[in-house]
Amino acid sequence: MLENDSGYVRANPKIYLSGVTLAWALATLLGPASTWFIATLLLLLIFDVARRKDQEHLVIAAGYACIGTTLDATLAKVGLLKFDYSPMPVYLMLFWLLLAICLPFVIAKMGKLFGLSLTIVAPLSYWYAVSAGYFSFGVESLTAVGILALCWFAFGQLCQQILIRLKNPHV
Repeated sequence: MLENDSGYVRANPKIYLSGVTLAWALATLLGPASTWFIATLLLLLIFDVARRKDQEHLVIAAGYACIGTTLDATLAKVGLLKFDYSPMPVYLMLFWLLLAICLPFVIAKMGKLFGLSLTIVAPLSYWYAVSAGYFSFGVESLTAVGILALCWFAFGQLCQQILIRLKNPHV
């Protein structure tokens, strides 16, 4: 536990960075089979945020999760992504929640590389998930990957700007 002179308990960024990395790998490699693993990781991180009484962190995370799930649901609605479940699989919703809780730490760690890395890694993760049969693209694969890269780049930029404007201590 990291505590400063005022008694405020800070988060250990390594916990969040490890959590999101593990969840991303599980979601990508196992698809729907990762649901319980991601749910467990998510609960552990929520308990950590609650233990620290960091309501601002939960509010920011809720906003990011809404943006992310809305993005994937919109991409499914317009036909870019085709999920077996409507609006999207549970494991992806849980992953978005977990990613949202971890984002301030990921952005702080990666800095300006955050948006660029999302632009590359996220579309490749979707492509792998489609190749593994977890869901499908509604358009040609290269077109879908390009559109996803643009969406994730925009998401990354939006997240960075929100944290900067809120003067978040993690950034």
